[in-house]
Amino acid sequence: MFDLTAPSYLSPLMNGKNNGFFAADVFAEGIFDEHAIRYFLRKSALLKATSQKSGQALTMLVAEGFTGPALTAGRAAGVILAHPAPFLEAVSQLLCFH
Repeated sequence: MFDLTAPSYLSPLMNGKNNGFFAADVFAEGIFDEHAIRYFLRKSALLKATSQKSGQALTMLVAEGFTGPALTAGRAAGVILAHPAPFLEAVSQLLCFH
């Protein structure tokens, strides 16, 4: 199971008329190394392997930071590795908590 999941109708993720899929896990703290992201990479690969009849699956791991080897492993697996700061800043501005 992922923290966030949703169908995606972005054309690069679709397969004909079948929608694609977006899934993400979000962690508030911690610097992830290549060992710490292994579970997510396996989970991502499983989702991509089981969704071949539908559109493509796009997966994202959000964390405080990633080591160089973790970034390399994530890129090799086709996973988006992201930092939550831009999202948190946008939310805080929307809620007037600046």
